[in-house]
Amino acid sequence: MDDNTTLSPPQQPPTPPKDRTVHGAVIGGACTILAAVIGYLALPAVATPPTASVPTETQTVTSRVTVTATVTQPSDGQAASTGTPAAPSGTALPSSEGWVPEFSDRVSLEAAWTNLDKFPPSVGSLSDVQVVGHLGGIYLRTWKEHVMAKVPAGTPDPAPAACGDLIDASAPASNRLTVATGDRLCLRTDRARIALLTLTSTQSAGADSSSAVAHVTVWTGPDTPSY
Repeated sequence: MDDNTTLSPPQQPPTPPKDRTVHGAVIGGACTILAAVIGYLALPAVATPPTASVPTETQTVTSRVTVTATVTQPSDGQAASTGTPAAPSGTALPSSEGWVPEFSDRVSLEAAWTNLDKFPPSVGSLSDVQVVGHLGGIYLRTWKEHVMAKVPAGTPDPAPAACGDLIDASAPASNRLTVATGDRLCLRTDRARIALLTLTSTQSAGADSSSAVAHVTVWTGPDTPSY
């Protein structure tokens, strides 16, 4: 190497113009801020899941209220709350199933036979009951034995089934009973009907001319023939 050779100093890279350096710095800073804003705005969308729309179900609850009513039954002989008057004595309605009231009214009884199977009852048929006078009073005679019995004094008017039981249990051996005003009698007709007689008046005027008036109720029962 020649000692007289002059060494040139190393060359420095060219310095960029000031305006380009500033512009690059501004653009870089803006990109950084923009990236931060975009990241911030995107964060809730990632962190918070979307809310699904859930239909609301409405239930209807119905309350049931139970009401308890107290009903007072009318006592014997009193009218029901509907205003229907109680039946007078001698017009008792049937309390046994199968018995139907056919007739209830006043009937004049005479020495001729009175048929209680006709409505209204009629005279002159050889059944069911007749009035016979005797010294000091009258008695009733029936068409055969064991079909008539007196109702005990002081007891309620019997229903038809009870009337039949009374006849079967206490009918006299003969076909006649001495009677007076106020007496009540159960009688079974020749067609198996049951009659309740309440005597309201009696008149003794000889064997064939005595008479009586009675309130008579007649029921048709399950054993009554259809003919």
